[in-house]
Amino acid sequence: MQISCDDKLTWKEEMFHGEWVPGSTAGGCGQPNKEKYWTNPQYLVRLNFIDDGDNENLCTMIIALMQKETRQRRLRGLEGEDYVQFRVFKVRNFENLS
Repeated sequence: MQISCDDKLTWKEEMFHGEWVPGSTAGGCGQPNKEKYWTNPQYLVRLNFIDDGDNENLCTMIIALMQKETRQRRLRGLEGEDYVQFRVFKVRNFENLS
């Protein structure tokens, strides 16, 4: 797909806010506490539209993680950033989710 400066691309933006709270929503990375992993923040996203000009019927999704208040943490003598990660899972039966 060729894109020129005159082409208009349309994006839909969604923003989710969450936090890892020890003992509540901080389930870790899955190892060694597999039984708590599901308590991590979870967000359900449905991709409805195929990219224009895409012969493979795919949809582009861009994911970014941001950490808030890193400057304030450093000023208090704490580490500014925590190690974070995310995982994307494909849901087969989307309609049965609440």
